[in-house]
Amino acid sequence: MELDTTNGEVSKYVSLEMIGTSSDNTPWFATYGGIYHETRDIYGKDESYYYVSFIMSDMTQILKINSNPKNASAELLEHDIVWNVEYTNVTDTTNPWTNKKTPRFLHSDSSNEQYMYLLGRHWGKASIFRFSKNNARINWYLQVNNN
Repeated sequence: MELDTTNGEVSKYVSLEMIGTSSDNTPWFATYGGIYHETRDIYGKDESYYYVSFIMSDMTQILKINSNPKNASAELLEHDIVWNVEYTNVTDTTNPWTNKKTPRFLHSDSSNEQYMYLLGRHWGKASIFRFSKNNARINWYLQVNNN
């Protein structure tokens, strides 16, 4: 959702839905505040993007979405998904805590605008991913262990 800061009115509202969703195939979602609106594309394309992280059907998702609709005059506005990354479940049945995840925060890297950070809990532990805004490739990963 985008708000007009001068009057508090909602200027844009975006809702995500999985392709193929039906009454027989409905995924569940959990959000933890992982959203970032990049108003100026660093690659000179004169575009703005939403970066969004959430859980869908027990898998962490990270999306880069073009914030400008394909057809601004259409009744239902559609946005292009530039890329989508899905982190699958950990299947260690002896340690079910390893499947705990909360993709909490997305932050742009102030020292290099080509990268972004995802902070939260992944594989059951406090974690930080540094990934490329261009293609979602992970540059490095930090995990806090207790041993």
